[in-house]
Amino acid sequence: MEIQEALEKLGLNPADNLKPEAWTQRDDPGDPAADERVEGPQLRITVTWDGPGQPVELLELFRNTTAGDVRIHFGGHRASIERWHSGCITCLFSCPGGRTSNAALTIRDQTRDRRIFMANEEKLPPDGTTVEVTIQPASPTTAPAGNPDEDGVD
Repeated sequence: MEIQEALEKLGLNPADNLKPEAWTQRDDPGDPAADERVEGPQLRITVTWDGPGQPVELLELFRNTTAGDVRIHFGGHRASIERWHSGCITCLFSCPGGRTSNAALTIRDQTRDRRIFMANEEKLPPDGTTVEVTIQPASPTTAPAGNPDEDGVD
């Protein structure tokens, strides 16, 4: 839960809007839960390692991906994660097992192969490279302003 707790310490509130049925009923076309999209604050995920000189955006790590294909939000879903022992930090589909996940696609999209993410090997570091993944609010307006009484900075 460390990622979720860190995002909450930044003042971000998870949406917790996806029900477990989004996963358990994903193959049932009559159940609308699998068509729900994750909500919550939008996040920016970047990856850095020795070499590229600047952070690489998450969507750049996949081939044939545009900004509309990846919109990561802080879903939270602590109860589902604890129940299923999910270790997922970020899911590329709206999933109740991910602390963060992609609002652009539903979990039903995943089961129907509506979008398949393929690695952009030109953007990836060599195997075995140590990388740093940064998850932060997508924009300054996503995170609450600091409290000057607490940290002395506004």
